[in-house]
Amino acid sequence: MSDFDSSQKLIKCNVCHLGKSPTIRFVEIELFKAWAYIMFHRHGLSVSDMSQHLWVDMVEYESRKSIYDKLEQPEAVDHIELLITCGTSNTCHTVNRFTFHQDVDEIKSVLLSHLCEDIRSSKNYQFIVTTGYAFKMKNESEGFLLGLEGSNCSSLF
Repeated sequence: MSDFDSSQKLIKCNVCHLGKSPTIRFVEIELFKAWAYIMFHRHGLSVSDMSQHLWVDMVEYESRKSIYDKLEQPEAVDHIELLITCGTSNTCHTVNRFTFHQDVDEIKSVLLSHLCEDIRSSKNYQFIVTTGYAFKMKNESEGFLLGLEGSNCSSLF
């Protein structure tokens, strides 16, 4: 994330794998509908219990602590940025994930497992983890504003 991205609007939701307990994901609001569509149609997963959150990094939180402390209890959520470089084409690809602080190492392993062996062995990648907090945004018409009806995304498609 660049310096001006000290905050991000996220959707917190449950992802249900068939026969398994739901897992919680935080997805950037701008990407949410496309992401939910792929989860449902490509992977057969259901997405439910969506709520809007505001994520702020630790620096932003500390600089406005008196304001943020008036909000609902925050959740410790970190931003993981995976930078992947390709020396032959001189390009860089960035993957962003938001996850609970205690799950950072697990998510980093999952992200690495998706890279081809050549990139993993060449170490042409770098993780940047930014510590922060997610605050649930209270909004009575949240589903309407997000274009989400009900509590299950499958109704969107």
